[in-house]
Amino acid sequence: MATIIGGIWGMLFLLFERHVFYIPVEVLRYAVLSLLLIPIIKFSVWIGQEKGTFLMCVVFLCVTVTHQADASPVSFALNRILDTTIGIITALVVNMIPWGSEA
Repeated sequence: MATIIGGIWGMLFLLFERHVFYIPVEVLRYAVLSLLLIPIIKFSVWIGQEKGTFLMCVVFLCVTVTHQADASPVSFALNRILDTTIGIITALVVNMIPWGSEA
């Protein structure tokens, strides 16, 4: 759930940046992205997903900081959500495998 929410927030920011206002100064853009973590954290608390707050923030930053200028924001965000979800599922499966005797 946190992956999807972080990806949606990131996608919305990229769409805003592409169609409404582009921040040309990179340092200012990073400052805005940092400030946008505050409402994301508040939103995660509001919906009762406190344990997923860090994942929401990480996915948001992955989508917004590492986006490709020529890619569609929607497809890039969806790909990032899918990649992160696959990683989470893989980690859960690996953690379920018994790796030896537990004493």
